[in-house]
Amino acid sequence: MQGFLAALALLSIFAVILILLRYRVNLGVSILLGTVLLFLIFYIPPEQMAESIYRSLTDWMTIRLLILVFLVVFMSRLMNITGNLDDMVSSLKVLLTDRRWSMATIPAIIGLLPMPAGALVSGHMVNSTADELSLSAEDRTAVNYWFRHVWEYSWPFYQGIILAAATLSVSVAFIVSIQVPVTIISITIGIFFFIIPMKRHPDDKKTEKRVGRLLIKFVVSIWPIILAILVAMGAHMDLLWALIITVGLMIVVYRPKPEAVRDIMKKSGIVNILFILIAVMVFKGALSDTGAVFALPNALKSLNVPPIVLVLAVPFIVGFMSGITVAFVGVSYPILLPILKAGNTIDPGLTMLAFTAGFAGTLLSPMHLCLALSAEYFKAELPKVFRKLYIPVGFILMGAFLIYMIMDGAFI
Repeated sequence: MQGFLAALALLSIFAVILILLRYRVNLGVSILLGTVLLFLIFYIPPEQMAESIYRSLTDWMTIRLLILVFLVVFMSRLMNITGNLDDMVSSLKVLLTDRRWSMATIPAIIGLLPMPAGALVSGHMVNSTADELSLSAEDRTAVNYWFRHVWEYSWPFYQGIILAAATLSVSVAFIVSIQVPVTIISITIGIFFFIIPMKRHPDDKKTEKRVGRLLIKFVVSIWPIILAILVAMGAHMDLLWALIITVGLMIVVYRPKPEAVRDIMKKSGIVNILFILIAVMVFKGALSDTGAVFALPNALKSLNVPPIVLVLAVPFIVGFMSGITVAFVGVSYPILLPILKAGNTIDPGLTMLAFTAGFAGTLLSPMHLCLALSAEYFKAELPKVFRKLYIPVGFILMGAFLIYMIMDGAFI
C-alpha cells in the first residue's frame, strides 16, 4: 500500500485505538487489536505477521525494556514499604511549604534519571500528596506526566538528545543549548496550567526552621535514586546495570521478607504493566516492518508543502505514532536533514522547532509508555487526560515558534 491510502489507513488505525480506549478497553488489548488491523490493512501474510511479532518479542531492546520497567516498579514499591517514600514526601511538604510544589518537584527530580516508565516511580511518590489535595485521577496523571518530562527537551543524558546530535553531526552541547529555552517554557506552562489552579492545603506552613535536618532526611530518603543517577551517569554505566546494582543494594540494606516481595509482585500491577509494554513494542515493530511509519511523512513530503510545515508536521506525526523520542528523531531527522542543514551549517531555530514538535507528538501519543502506565497506575481515563494536555502542549509549540522567529531574526 502506497501514498495517501497508506496514510489514511494509518490514521484510521489510530482512530480505532483511541475509540477502544474511549470505551475503556484495556490499553494493551487496544494496541494489540490495532496491530492486527495494521497487518490486515497492509496485506501482511500470516507467516510474516508471526515473524514480525516474534522479532519484536525477542529483540534485546524489548527484553531490556521489560527488565528495566520491572526493576523500576520493584524499586519504587520497595521504597514504599521501607518508608523512604513517606520520608521523602513528608520532608518535601515542609521544605517547600506548599504541597502543590511537591506535586511538581517530585516527578521533576525523577525526570533527571532517563528511564522508561519513570512516571511510575514518581506516581508512587506523589499519590499521598495528591490524596491530601483531593486531586482527580486525571489531574494526578497530567501533573505527574508533565513534570516528569520537562527535562527531556534539553537534559544531555536522554537518548533522544544524543541521537539528534549524532544524526545532525553536531555536539550534544549544541542541541542542549538551543533546547534549554523550551525546557524553561515547559516548566512555566506546567506551573500555570497544573500547579496554580490547585487549592493550597490549609495545613501548609509559610516558614520552617528545621531546614538542615529536613534536607538530610530528604537526601537519605532518595538515596536509591541518587545512587542510580550517579552510577548511570557518573560511571557512564548502562541504566540497566545501574538499576540492578541499586535494587541489589536495597535488598542487602533493607532485607525485605519473602512475604513483602510477594506483596510487591501482587499489588504493583506489574503483570498488566508488562503486558502493555509488550503490546507497544509489538505495535512499534509492526509499524516498522510494514513501512507504515513512513506513510504520513512521505505523503506530506510528496505534496511539496513549505519547509517549515514539514519541520513541524513530520516529527510531530512520527512522535504521535510511536510515542518514543528516539523514534521521531531517528525517522524524521534523516527526512528533514536537507532542510535543517544547509551546507555544513545547522539551522538552530529549525532544529529546535523540529525536536519540540516531535516531542509534542510523543506527549500526546497513546503509545507513550509514561502516559499509558501513569494513567493505569492512577486509574485515570486517557481521553480525559488528553483533554488536559492539548492546550498546554499547544502553548509549548507556540513558545517554540516564537523562539524560532527570534533566532531567525524576524524581530530585527
